[in-house]
Amino acid sequence: TGLQVPVMLRWHHFLLIACWNLSAVLFFLPGRPFLWILMSLVSLLLSILQYTLHRDYKLLSVPSVALPLIFLFLVILATGKLTGGLGFKSFGSEAYGGKRYVLVLTAIIGYFAISCQRIPRGREGLYVSLYLLSGVSAIIGGLVGFLPSRLNFLFLFFPPESLQALSGRATEDFSEHRFGALSMAGGGVVWYCLARHGLGGTFRLSESWHFLPFRIRGGFQVNQPWRAGLVPVAMWMTLYSGFRSMAIFTAMMFLCYFFIERLYRSRALPFVLLAAILSVTISLTLASKMPVMVQRSLSFLPLDIDPDVRMGAEGSTEWRLRMWQAVLPMVPQFLLVGKGYSIDPTEMEIAGGRISSDSTEAMIVSGDYHSGALTLIIPLGIWGVIGFLWFLGAGFRVLRRNYRHGDPELRRINTFLLLYFLVKVFSFFFIAGSFQVECYIFTGLVALSISVNGGMRGPVPVVAAKPALNRLQLARAGR
Repeated sequence: TGLQVPVMLRWHHFLLIACWNLSAVLFFLPGRPFLWILMSLVSLLLSILQYTLHRDYKLLSVPSVALPLIFLFLVILATGKLTGGLGFKSFGSEAYGGKRYVLVLTAIIGYFAISCQRIPRGREGLYVSLYLLSGVSAIIGGLVGFLPSRLNFLFLFFPPESLQALSGRATEDFSEHRFGALSMAGGGVVWYCLARHGLGGTFRLSESWHFLPFRIRGGFQVNQPWRAGLVPVAMWMTLYSGFRSMAIFTAMMFLCYFFIERLYRSRALPFVLLAAILSVTISLTLASKMPVMVQRSLSFLPLDIDPDVRMGAEGSTEWRLRMWQAVLPMVPQFLLVGKGYSIDPTEMEIAGGRISSDSTEAMIVSGDYHSGALTLIIPLGIWGVIGFLWFLGAGFRVLRRNYRHGDPELRRINTFLLLYFLVKVFSFFFIAGSFQVECYIFTGLVALSISVNGGMRGPVPVVAAKPALNRLQLARAGR
């Protein structure tokens, strides 16, 4: 313990950023919270303690972002109070659902913990790399059923995707299993390459080639040609997860990068078009022979895929539409005072007993609406919507100003943070989203931008040069 104190005092901010997207949980604590939740609380506490003890210790602050988050924090607490408490089943409460309160509240606390300190100059690339690549840790939970039983202790720290596979009772055909871990792990690799090298730099093979796949000097970087080969593999991993939303999200990110980097003016445009034509041709001819989950990820495209796969994907869409039709009439009921996140176990048990292949009642009771807007307005009411939209507007302003006026060497990082934020907002409201699950993503992106750039940057003021005095004026001044 004596050794941990100086380590935490020195490295708590670094450790918080490094584990923000880590899938590790603290299995020995009630509710098995994520590691980033504990680190958010510890890091903010240590930052405040250091500021109290050392007056020369500087803390960053962006009031335009802090105010909506404080407002949202109070709305969440007030909603929990007015709806019967937070409901921590692990602490003896009759209701449960308190973990969702913890997720959204600590996502806000984590923003202040990350944004209150500036990342040391020259280490921005390292911090951002760890922030994004920590998402690859999700692959560990997806390996359940593939690793030998002597390594099952890993799943204490990294939750497995399938408890049946962990117990050895899995009978599921893995060819039809949706590996969500692949989506997070593959996405982490793709986002890292875009943030560190941009879209053009990721596939630019004119750089010097190296035998070693990566280098540490000057910040962690993947060398060529490894980088150009790694991204397609990571993209294939995201497709193998079976999530159409991830395929759409990745395509939107690439499209935004294509225009913001003005690659349409590049000399490599003919090669890009050729690669796109080849990809489309291969997809059209081999789509039906691809793995089932890859076909499902691409089922939103007019491809010749397996009819059963397309029927299953369309059935999932219809199921969501039916659930939204059932949930929308509930909005006026919870407009002023939200429903909250607490769940009555009796109500859930009744809904589960009546569930059928077409029923959405259990999902409605649990608050899993598969819609970002509904997971915001029903649990938190109109006040939660106001607070979150206020934060999104303030966060966009910070990201945009840092992109436009930040240091040139941070241009790629600021470009990624801005584009990822915008695409994530669009996906949250119009494709699929969950406020309690994804709140930390929004707060983390804005906080990381503030920490990387040392606050919210603005245009550099131009100081007008004083006109030089001529000889006549100097002579008069000397009299």
